[in-house]
Amino acid sequence: MADRVTHDEKAAMVYDELDVRKTRAPGLDAWRTLFLRLGFDFSDASLADLFGKADADRDGVVAYGEFQRWCDGYPTLLDCLYYRARDYWLDQHQNQCIQNARAELGDLESRSAAARAAHERSVDETAASSHALQLAERRVAEAEDREHEAQERHKLARAESQSARDQLRVLTSEVSQARDVERAKEQSVRQAVDEVGRKEQQVRHAGAEVGKATERLEELMRMVEMQRKEVENREKKHRDSEMELDTARTQEDEMRTQMADAQNATAKAVERVGMQEVVLRDTMTREHSVSEEEQEASADTHKSRQAVAQQSRELVAAHDAEARAKSAKILADEACANQEQHLKEQVIENEKLQEHRRTVQDEERPLVEQEVRLREQRDCLESKEVELRQRFENFSTASRQPDGSSSPIRSSIAPSRQPVSPQPVLPHVASVSRSPTTSPPGTIPYARTLAQAYPAPPMPQRAQFQGTYR
Repeated sequence: MADRVTHDEKAAMVYDELDVRKTRAPGLDAWRTLFLRLGFDFSDASLADLFGKADADRDGVVAYGEFQRWCDGYPTLLDCLYYRARDYWLDQHQNQCIQNARAELGDLESRSAAARAAHERSVDETAASSHALQLAERRVAEAEDREHEAQERHKLARAESQSARDQLRVLTSEVSQARDVERAKEQSVRQAVDEVGRKEQQVRHAGAEVGKATERLEELMRMVEMQRKEVENREKKHRDSEMELDTARTQEDEMRTQMADAQNATAKAVERVGMQEVVLRDTMTREHSVSEEEQEASADTHKSRQAVAQQSRELVAAHDAEARAKSAKILADEACANQEQHLKEQVIENEKLQEHRRTVQDEERPLVEQEVRLREQRDCLESKEVELRQRFENFSTASRQPDGSSSPIRSSIAPSRQPVSPQPVLPHVASVSRSPTTSPPGTIPYARTLAQAYPAPPMPQRAQFQGTYR
């Protein structure tokens, strides 16, 4: 790309670099600082001599007009100052970009390390969630086994309770039957007792009749024969009645024995009913306990299933977090790799530019030295020309004739008023011509090889020259 910056713009930009304090009057210290900052290895005497050439009025500072005139006399050195100043701020900008890239790379590495740590934590959390899910599933299986066992025990306890209830109903029925038998036996005993009472009354009545008959026998001897048979009959009836009474008593005893047996059987049945009621209460207690255990097992199973569901959700969330962390780690690693590659490219590009600038500066040095020598020779020739002109004027005044006419000798030796021809152009830059808009009249054409050697990007305006690259 062609350099569109004119000679005057270059001079203005370099003067801005020289006038750091913006006083429009930089001195020798600012002059020396600029040349040293831009890498010129001039001696102090050379810098002072160049400053003296720029400080035309010898006031110790260089005004802008003086600097412009100095630049007209040193165009090549002006180009060197301009391009080196531009490259100085380009280097500052490039170094700042490299520092920013390194800082960004450090930040990306930190984020990559954080993403890697987050991914490792996610992997650990996923493993922990998976392990917790396995434990929860194992607890669910154990709770389901306990619930199944509790259900089986509950079924057995319910069956035992039902069997105990059935046995209790059977025993209750037997007790009822025994009590019915006991009541029937008591009724029979009461009937037998009543019958015995009647028999005893009959016996007592028969005894009373026997006594009466004996008394009548005693009283009525006469009626012995007549009453003997009747007495015998009555005695026979009495004996029969006593026999019946004995039989009735024997039956009463038997009935009492049967009633005692029935009472014993009833008592045993009642005892068995009590024992069966105790067994039933124990069975119902076991059934209630087993039912509570079943409920607890069911609650534990429900809690374990909820825990499994929660662990499953946490495991899914952990897998999602792990995937996001892995994606973030991959992106961070890619960003680090890209930034590192970009930084390497910038460093390599900067090294290439530095090497190219060192080469150009090596090529600049003989051109600048030659320009300085040519300028010194020209100044020397100009001073000699001024001296010769003064001597010629003095000689012409001394040799002027009284009538005011010029001396023939003066006319013969008067020099031409042509300006001093410029010094020969350097052979290796003679083919490069200077633009009329940028070449001040009466100056030595300067080499444009610097503008060709430098890659010239679009330059900012003069007022923005420092701020753009700083």
